Amino acid sequence: MKNKTFLIFWLAETVSMIGSEMTSFGLSVSVYRDTRNIFMLSLMFTCIFAPKIICGLFRGAFADRFSKRAIVMLSDTAAALATVGVFLFSFLAGRVPFYYIIIFNLITGSASAFQFAAFDVSMNILVPPKFYTRMNGIRALGDSTASLIAQVLGAALFAVGGLDLLIGIDLTTFVVGISTVLIFVRIKEPENRERSALSIKNIIADFKFAGRYIGERKILKTLTVYICLCNVLAGFAFFSMSSAMILSKTDGNAGYLAAFNVAGGIAAASGGLIAGVFQKKASVKRYFLMYSISFIVGDLLFALAGNIYFWCVAAAVSLFPLPVGEANEAYVWQSSVPVEIQGRVLAFKRWFLHWGILTGSLLANICAYFLPKALTGVAFAENFLGGVQGLSISLMFLTTSVLGGIMSLIHLFKVKEPEFMQSVL
Repeated sequence: MKNKTFLIFWLAETVSMIGSEMTSFGLSVSVYRDTRNIFMLSLMFTCIFAPKIICGLFRGAFADRFSKRAIVMLSDTAAALATVGVFLFSFLAGRVPFYYIIIFNLITGSASAFQFAAFDVSMNILVPPKFYTRMNGIRALGDSTASLIAQVLGAALFAVGGLDLLIGIDLTTFVVGISTVLIFVRIKEPENRERSALSIKNIIADFKFAGRYIGERKILKTLTVYICLCNVLAGFAFFSMSSAMILSKTDGNAGYLAAFNVAGGIAAASGGLIAGVFQKKASVKRYFLMYSISFIVGDLLFALAGNIYFWCVAAAVSLFPLPVGEANEAYVWQSSVPVEIQGRVLAFKRWFLHWGILTGSLLANICAYFLPKALTGVAFAENFLGGVQGLSISLMFLTTSVLGGIMSLIHLFKVKEPEFMQSVL
């Protein structure tokens, strides 16, 4: 697959993502060391996804009407300005107040909602349909590699220069990324794109249109409901609790958290590489199979693991299958939704999925607050690795392993391959 503009755009966003991931890593470690409270970490995660629910109502309308390139650049700039605020607090006051971290997550969550809507459609414009599956794998490879680099550098540089150094690198990668897009990237907008005025009435009409479009197509409806339920479980355990699990069971050790994320990053990057280079035929059943492995084996290992070595294995088993599966799932949408309406349809899908993550994270907040209180005083819980907080997290992962595994296996055996799932050679 040769497409110079795609590669430049993809690399620019990947570089910018490295800096963002490093700041996120530093904030997570700082908050836990200051509070020793897994509820605070879970609340941080919730505040990233809550604004995506609101923005999801109209980000698809923006993506289909306006310049995708401009939307991506403006979104990156908004996130960078919020990051400057974090730097000022950290540099001038010596610490970032928790209320501003919440504001920061709300801003970056909103910005990423618009960014992803525009970026998704841009990639589908720049790449020929026959390369969609490989392109999806390459994108997953970039995401995983960015996370991997961010964790390795984040842990090392956090120990040397603290949060200030990580934020400085974040802002540098932003400048490099946005300059590259500004100078080298041009995206031709679809000739028959939506041109109606952006009004409340039209936004509501677009949203209803996207919902009907998905609802009238069985495979899209099935995938949307399934992914939403998966995200409820992921938001309940992995997204909300994985960092809290490591920090609560290692007395806030940033090195162990970095090692855990590196193991997951290597596994996810490997999965993305396989999907991007070797996977030539898309299959929806492969998608369900990969998620079955992630839930049944990966989350069970998280629930039972008791040291950093097993946590790294659990991260690898959980994350390796996902890029392979998601490349197949993305192909279904790319092949069955015309590019001129993809902004609205994919935004509706993401809006629905973010409801799943938000629901899961809210349930995680409740469990993170009440479970440790309920287990306090129980001898087994007090002696468990990480104490009552560690046992609470293990029980949450056990729940997602059982429910996610059952749900994925049912879909694996019941859902049939769509007729258009053909070779992409």
